[in-house]
Amino acid sequence: MKKFTALLLSCVIACAAWSCSGQEAESPAQTEATVQTAENTEPETAAETGTENTAQTTETAEAPTKSIGKTESIEKENTATASGETARPPQTASGAGETEEQALSWPESGFSYADLAGRQFTFSSGAGAWSTVMYIRADGSFSGEYHDSDMGSVGPGYPGGTMYQCVFTGQLGEPEQINDYTYSAPISSLRYEEKAGQSKIIGDVLYSYSGAYGLEGTDHLLIYLPQAPLSDLPEEFISWTVFYMPSDSPEGTLSFYGLYNEPQQTGFSSYDLAESLEESLSYAEEQAAALNDSLEQETLTQDEYNETSQELYDLWDSLLNRIWSALQNTLDEESMAALTEEERQWISEKEAAVSEAGAPYEGGPLQPMMENLAAAQMTRDRVYVLMERLAEQ
Repeated sequence: MKKFTALLLSCVIACAAWSCSGQEAESPAQTEATVQTAENTEPETAAETGTENTAQTTETAEAPTKSIGKTESIEKENTATASGETARPPQTASGAGETEEQALSWPESGFSYADLAGRQFTFSSGAGAWSTVMYIRADGSFSGEYHDSDMGSVGPGYPGGTMYQCVFTGQLGEPEQINDYTYSAPISSLRYEEKAGQSKIIGDVLYSYSGAYGLEGTDHLLIYLPQAPLSDLPEEFISWTVFYMPSDSPEGTLSFYGLYNEPQQTGFSSYDLAESLEESLSYAEEQAAALNDSLEQETLTQDEYNETSQELYDLWDSLLNRIWSALQNTLDEESMAALTEEERQWISEKEAAVSEAGAPYEGGPLQPMMENLAAAQMTRDRVYVLMERLAEQ
């Protein structure tokens, strides 16, 4: 953080004076569903999984809130499938009940799920608001979310519109090599956080829960490797993913790892999370430099200093939350639990440092700025720490 000697001098004087935000396809999840609301519960636990949705009320659950810079809780797993039946426990193709080490001890084939870790897979039309994103870990476990929205679909109790959603987790079994650039991955399990077909009102929005669009109707996924000849891939896969092929990719070949739902003819493109966030980090540094330059100007009012310093903190905090989300979708459960505990400790240290920075100016116009600057510096430092953790994956 640059020095603020001149700034502080002008601010002290001010303090003294004070003291006296492709391919078009309609999402299949946009169907009517019985409205179910929850009483005084968070969205994660509002509905009993596996039960019939028959209640209609006019009460609404409080909208979920997110504390900026705070560690988010890990999503709970639910054992309901789209049909409401209990899903099979994660297992590999060789049998149930295997440990993670056993699941990873597959014959050498030149490919493993570790090659897919740290990537975001996206199924989308390339136009419109809907998409399904998923993340595959080195052990073959995966998680993701389908979402869509229709703010014009309103009704009694939900004037804010309708959100279509499916949060899911699952397990892939042992991949089978088909040819030099194609593998078949069996879907051993697929679990939904909320039962498909149910809905509930949260705040003034109706949340309608569906299946995992793009993953339904199949028991396996085809995995296409980079450099696969496009001429050998299904036209349907290419039509879903052509929007995401970089302009500088080798002509006639696939430039990323792809997923293909053969029965449903839906395709997922992918990109490297760490590379994408590195670009975001470079952009954030440029934006931060501009904000710091503004903070060194002596022509700003104290309110403008406070607002600019808040922008600086928000810039780093937003990037931190994006990196944290990437880590949640990349790390295994044990590693994420350890990192979560570390993050909680860092949050406590940050809050203490922010309070200490603002204490000498308590109640005065300088307090917000001094607290924002301390929070921005610590958050920027934490961004680099977590970026290193992500790069290790």
